[in-house]
Amino acid sequence: MSTFAWAILFVVFWCAWSLFSRWVHDAIAPGHPVLGMTYRLVQFYTRFFHKLTVQGREHIPSREEQRKSPLIVVSNHTAGLDPFLIQAACPFHIIWLMARDMMDPRFSPLWEHLNIISVDRTSKREMASVRMALRRLEEGEAVGIFPEGGIERPSRHLLTFKSGAGLIISRGKARVLPVFIENTPDVPQAWQSLVIPSSPRITFGPIMTFESGTKPDEISKRLQVWFEDQSQWPVLTRPQEV
Repeated sequence: MSTFAWAILFVVFWCAWSLFSRWVHDAIAPGHPVLGMTYRLVQFYTRFFHKLTVQGREHIPSREEQRKSPLIVVSNHTAGLDPFLIQAACPFHIIWLMARDMMDPRFSPLWEHLNIISVDRTSKREMASVRMALRRLEEGEAVGIFPEGGIERPSRHLLTFKSGAGLIISRGKARVLPVFIENTPDVPQAWQSLVIPSSPRITFGPIMTFESGTKPDEISKRLQVWFEDQSQWPVLTRPQEV
C-alpha cells in the first residue's frame, strides 16, 4: 500500500474515532466516557433487542434543563428491565434507588459504577437512602424511584405507593417526571426480563410539581392517581415484595 493510501486511511480512521469519541462524550455525562459508553450500549440494547417504544418524549427535559432544579423520575415497576428502558430514553444520568436484597454482591462494581442507592426494604425507618438521594439532588443529579417498593405481582396490577417517594420529593423540593411502563416480559425473576426479547412501551407524562408543605403521603397518593389513570389497572392494597 502506498504512503498516500496509508495517509488517507489514517485520516478516515482519525475522523471516525473523533466522531465516535464525541458521540460518547456528548451522551449523558460529559467527561465520563465509560458512563457515556454504557449509556450508548443501553440505548442499542433496548432499541434492537427489546424494540422499545417511547411516547411523550416532549415531556423529557434536556440535560441542561434537568440540572436547573431537582428532578425525580417516578415509575411503576414491572420488571428488572425497567431502569434500562427509562435510562435509554433520557439524555441525563439517573441515579436509581434499589432494594438492597436485589443487589447481588457479585455485581458490586456495576452498582458502584451506576451510583445505585441501596434501600433496606426490611426497615420501616430507612433514612440513610433518603439522605443519600437528597444529597444527589442537591448535587444536580436526577434520582429514580419505584414507589411501589417492588415489582408488580401479578402483572398488569399496581401496588399501593409507599410514602418514601413522597418524602424525598417533599424534602428535596423536586419536580417529578412520571413514566408508565407496560409490555415488559412477564417472568418470575427480575433478571429474566433482561434476556427475553420483548416489545415494551414507556410513556412519559408532563412534569409534576407540588406546593411547599405538601405532606409526603399526599404526594404519593397524587402520584398513584396519575398511574391509575394512565394504566387503568386494578390496585392491590397490600404491598408485595419480589
